[in-house]
Amino acid sequence: VFPLETAQFEEITVPIPRNWEQMLTDMYGDYMQLPPESERGHLDLVYCDLGNGKKFIIDPIKGSLGENR
Repeated sequence: VFPLETAQFEEITVPIPRNWEQMLTDMYGDYMQLPPESERGHLDLVYCDLGNGKKFIIDPIKGSLGENR
């Protein structure tokens, strides 16, 4: 991971792990290949409004919201 390197993301430069390709391969296998439709899931995002004019989108960890109970 370290030292970090930088990459362009849209209009900004962001720090990324030096071994980003290996990390993606370890986590997802062939990360450039879409899984079969039967294995694709739907991502449910949680929207959080703090009431102070700031709103956030929270990407929950699968299972953290008590699904399948």
